[in-house]
Amino acid sequence: NMACVVDLAERGVVDKACARDILRALSGIAASGLELDPRLEDLQPNLERQVAARAGDEAAGWLTVGRARRECSHIAQYLAIRAETLDLVARALELDACLLEGARSHLKTVVPYFTGLRRAEPITFGYYLASFAEELETGIEVVHGSYGLFRRSTAASGNIIPGPVPLDRARVAALLGMAATTRYSLYGQNNIDVPLAMLGAGTMLGTTMVRLVTDLSLWHSSDIGIVRFSDALSGGSFIMPQKRNASWMRPVRRLASEARSRYLEASESLAHSIPMSTGELLATMPLVHEGMAALLG
Repeated sequence: NMACVVDLAERGVVDKACARDILRALSGIAASGLELDPRLEDLQPNLERQVAARAGDEAAGWLTVGRARRECSHIAQYLAIRAETLDLVARALELDACLLEGARSHLKTVVPYFTGLRRAEPITFGYYLASFAEELETGIEVVHGSYGLFRRSTAASGNIIPGPVPLDRARVAALLGMAATTRYSLYGQNNIDVPLAMLGAGTMLGTTMVRLVTDLSLWHSSDIGIVRFSDALSGGSFIMPQKRNASWMRPVRRLASEARSRYLEASESLAHSIPMSTGELLATMPLVHEGMAALLG
């Protein structure tokens, strides 16, 4: 919203004094939070009402002129997912560093590798951790590649066709930190394929984590005992005091599974043109993020 107001003021469509009032109002709302009235049905009318209360009705009228209602939430969530992508990469790189540190510490620690839950060939634990680091790094490359898809802005693209107000979409994109714009309004209004690609890449990281904790859970068992977690990472049993449960692994599996389920649900919705908001995709991203945090913990 701020980017579009700045563009309109720079080209004289909106009076600069009015634009300043709008920007001040938006800054105040961002600082204090937006109180939503469900009777107004959507984010845009709620935002306009708050701007009107702070800057007057005329200023509020210019807030989203020429733009589709969905932009009030769609673009903001799009930017939030883009930021979450970088956060996910940072988390994954932190985990990668932990795996490589462990690999260096166990270059000569010989352990049996299992296939089909049977002992197969001997390897070193360092070799095992390094192989997972390579898999994780491949996933990081895919996630980072999906970040490049966010370089095209859909802001001010209109709805089915371009809007009647002459917004400079390239200028708005630059203000949002994006290098280009989508070409067609019909695509721009519904491009959940970009965050969906990000979500798919993120679920692959989750799959890697599940494979890792599945192995470690087996190796941590009392019958095999290849690895032993500290007391801080082990839970007990009230009835069976000899047990050392790696309870921290459960949320890793659960969160990765939830993220994967959301991805499949969103893919089906997109394939069959079932309406699904970017906000629902955004709600899925913390699942992958929390899965990374659980493993790092």
